[in-house]
Amino acid sequence: MLQTITAASPGAASLFGAALAGAGDQNADGKDDLFIGAPGAAALNGSVLVVSGADGSLIRTLAPLAPATEFGASLATVGDLSGDGLLDLAVGSPGAAAGSGSVQLIRSSDATEVAAHTGIAAGARLGSRIGLVDDRNADSVADLVAGSGSGGSAFLLSGSNLTLITELSLAGAAAGQPVASGGALDVDQNGITELLIGYPGATPLPKVSILPAPLAPEPSFYEGSAGGGLGTAVAAIEGLGFAIGEPLLGGGAVHVYTAAIPTATASRTSTITARIPS
Repeated sequence: MLQTITAASPGAASLFGAALAGAGDQNADGKDDLFIGAPGAAALNGSVLVVSGADGSLIRTLAPLAPATEFGASLATVGDLSGDGLLDLAVGSPGAAAGSGSVQLIRSSDATEVAAHTGIAAGARLGSRIGLVDDRNADSVADLVAGSGSGGSAFLLSGSNLTLITELSLAGAAAGQPVASGGALDVDQNGITELLIGYPGATPLPKVSILPAPLAPEPSFYEGSAGGGLGTAVAAIEGLGFAIGEPLLGGGAVHVYTAAIPTATASRTSTITARIPS
């Protein structure tokens, strides 16, 4: 362990560390720094702390533009939006708009809003999760998948201005579950990447969808056990394939899949289950 960062925390109940993202070198000391979300700070107003990677000291605090938004619940680094040489970020605020939620592009130098996408479904809590994916609208900027806490609401948004590219929502999903982006991966190796989206609130079984549907015979979704929470976390793993978390299955499990070779389907390579101390 290099260090434990606590001094920068806004205090008790701030949920400091609920979201993390690389910040590049924000203080010109030659070392990369961190964006740290604290969505519970200041009675759920939230904040994002820019913290030194060298010594854990606070560089600056990015405050929300509106109260009670849970600003900083999710984070993703999006590049230098303002041309000031500092990496900027996408910030999820699931408490915004009376719980409809929002995602904002924010300048890291002063928390100025560059663009915003606000949820339209009451209680959906858009911005509970944010995931970076590759450039899907050919503007040379990486894009974002904004997941919600509604169990089914998710949107592919432009990384440059947060305009809607594609809706990825799943109808009929149970509320209160996070929709998670697992990034993008060329599952069927046809030269086009697919998105990996986890819907642990899907009915009748939680699932991870591969979008758009890959070429046959690749599966377009993977289902888990009832109540197992499959898809709570999903991650593309370069050089291997992808992994799917199922945290409520027994003591928890992670399923690891290879990316398909051109003539075969994706296959599960292993399931890693938690070992619970006696």
